[in-house]
Amino acid sequence: MARFSLPRQGTFPIPAQALPDNLEGIDSMAASRRTLARTARWLIQIGMVGLIAYFGLRHQLVEGAAPLDSFCPFGAVETLPALLGGFGFIGKIGSSNLVLLGSLTLVTLGLGASFCGWLCPFGAIQDGLGALRRRFIGKAYLIPERVHNVLKHTRWLVLALVVWMSWRALGLWFADYDPFRAMFHFKFESWVAVALVAGTLVGGLLVERFWCLYLCPLGAVVGGLGTLGLTKVRRAEESCTDCALCSRACPSRIEIHTRQAVSDQHCTMCTECVDACPVPGTLALSTGRQGESLRPIAVGVTTLVLFFVLIWTGWAMGWWRTGAGCASCTAQLTPAEVLGYNVEIPDAVAAGDASGVPQVTYRLGGR
Repeated sequence: MARFSLPRQGTFPIPAQALPDNLEGIDSMAASRRTLARTARWLIQIGMVGLIAYFGLRHQLVEGAAPLDSFCPFGAVETLPALLGGFGFIGKIGSSNLVLLGSLTLVTLGLGASFCGWLCPFGAIQDGLGALRRRFIGKAYLIPERVHNVLKHTRWLVLALVVWMSWRALGLWFADYDPFRAMFHFKFESWVAVALVAGTLVGGLLVERFWCLYLCPLGAVVGGLGTLGLTKVRRAEESCTDCALCSRACPSRIEIHTRQAVSDQHCTMCTECVDACPVPGTLALSTGRQGESLRPIAVGVTTLVLFFVLIWTGWAMGWWRTGAGCASCTAQLTPAEVLGYNVEIPDAVAAGDASGVPQVTYRLGGR
């Protein structure tokens, strides 16, 4: 019995005869598929980084341009408590965020958490840091398994904290602590922003997808929905050699070689495991139908096209309104309604209506 050391997952016992005799030929075909899928994925990720950077720079350079916050699906999660409470959208958030979150939800229910693996700009930054580390440093630092198993759930705590504090403040509380916003806002207003960006970059350089695995609140939402997705990585047990190369390739440290279908909240559908499998057809992306096998590049491109088609549909229906042009971002509340909330009112003004009842007029989260 040989033992095969995996830098991300420890060691797995595998039989010496587990690998097929024609592995060299199979590896050549797998390498060709892997190159094509990775090239497409990198091009899509670079495009998404460029797009979100454009929105961030445009906000800084063009007066009246929509804020970066209006182009993030997580803004809809942050404003949801305020909407349900009847307070409207919190500052810098508009119906555009709801369109983005709705589109992301539909894509995820159909194709799993492929947004995280193919479209997320901050995930692309994390992947880029990993590529730099492999080129100039070497292997990623492997957080001990017991610690990893605890830390991988902390992003749910981050999510709960952000939603709760956004509700308490009726504003973008997370904006001061969000490394994604700090990086693409291109305006480092405090040492906190600089420290957040630096810490996230260092973390991503040392640990594979550090932010995505342990801290990303949007990743928690998408990962949870992804477990319900129709499309999953599925393993054919009859042809599997138990070589564990798929588990070794997984950046999320999922033991893929032990599962028939990967329904893990940390799977980003990056398809690294599928590309690493030396036996064609053993690992495949599919909805579970007999004989179905979707090519990784097809899933990635479909994710891209479907996501933007759904966004365009929302725009064509008149649902797309960014925070800068959203009238409901301004709330009219009486002091009694404000009482009890930790609301910062940077531009509060005294006002009164015809009945003489004083009101407070302010822009939620306006900054």
